Amino acid sequence: MLKTVENAVIRWMVGLWLMAVAGSCGQQGRNVGIGGGEEVTFGHARNISAIRSGDYTVVTLINPWDTTRTLHRYVLVNDSIADVDPLPEGTVIRVPLSAAVVFGSTQCGLLKRLGALSQVKGVCDLQYIRTPEVREAADRQQISDLGDGMNPDVEQMIMLHPDGLLVSPFENSGGYGRMEKLGVPIVECADYMEATPLGRAEWIRFYGMLFGKEALADSLFAVEERQYAALRSLAGKAVCKPTLLCEGKMSSTWYVSGGKSYMGQMYADAGADYLFAGYGQGGSVALSLETVYERAHDADVWLMKYNSTDRLTYAQLAADVPAYKEFKAFRDRKIWACNTCYSTLFDDFPYQPHLLLQDYIRILHPELLPDTDLLFFHELYD
Repeated sequence: MLKTVENAVIRWMVGLWLMAVAGSCGQQGRNVGIGGGEEVTFGHARNISAIRSGDYTVVTLINPWDTTRTLHRYVLVNDSIADVDPLPEGTVIRVPLSAAVVFGSTQCGLLKRLGALSQVKGVCDLQYIRTPEVREAADRQQISDLGDGMNPDVEQMIMLHPDGLLVSPFENSGGYGRMEKLGVPIVECADYMEATPLGRAEWIRFYGMLFGKEALADSLFAVEERQYAALRSLAGKAVCKPTLLCEGKMSSTWYVSGGKSYMGQMYADAGADYLFAGYGQGGSVALSLETVYERAHDADVWLMKYNSTDRLTYAQLAADVPAYKEFKAFRDRKIWACNTCYSTLFDDFPYQPHLLLQDYIRILHPELLPDTDLLFFHELYD
């Protein structure tokens, strides 16, 4: 049976870049606390900070669900340096990581760009990863498939002798179970809770620190910053702002991005009148079909994601949820969809948001990008 987004994809989307001077990335700023260290300047990310101090770097992650608290503090020590004593309080990680386990597709696409896939020894939820190099490495048994990210094969994980576990934290998750007893640093990848696309993308600089690719990560982000700003400026030239509806009903619930989420910001940057921008949450908002219909049945454009080996058509969409036929975008054939079963959307866009922004502008304002093909979305099939 045809399905829209799979449960694992929802987990990744839950919660579901402003041009700064090019030299801001990776530059060191004023002297601060820890051992007279120097702060690493983050121009867009709000939930991460870093201080370099001699033989180590302290990275602090702010709890995105309670910004008065710290989610995690890491002390990154280069593996080539002998034991450093004393060290500040925090989880010590020897870098660069050389045997990481990755729990999501987003980090796989990122590590491909950083040339660090050889430093990944295991992944979870392989069936949702679209990065070809990861799937090929898994076929060659160079990367182990550790199963469901919510219930990974811990015994097989132990055999990999991992030096870092990259996981996606969730509010009130209750911890990480048996993995917390392995003595392996757990890196909480909370980038998806940043409020802006560039804020999330800037976390590439943290991953660069972890994998010994800091200079490359800084360079890649500086380029992304410019590309995103250029497209956002282009969208600002649009004469009108089409009203926008996104996603679809899952069981009894319709999840929409909150107005303060990075997706909500991206819709605004693309020149859309996003009909749920008034919901101030930073993540996803669970609504009923009736609530969505009342607010967005006259939306000009409808964007959705689905996961299926079959093509999604208007007829199949109406068969799944007959009420869809009452939406203006359905009647006007103004629905664009992304099939995450084949698309590399989740592998590519989090740290290259300009790619998705380009798709949105092409859909909402085709006159602005007349010669540009869609990368992730397609017009829904009749």
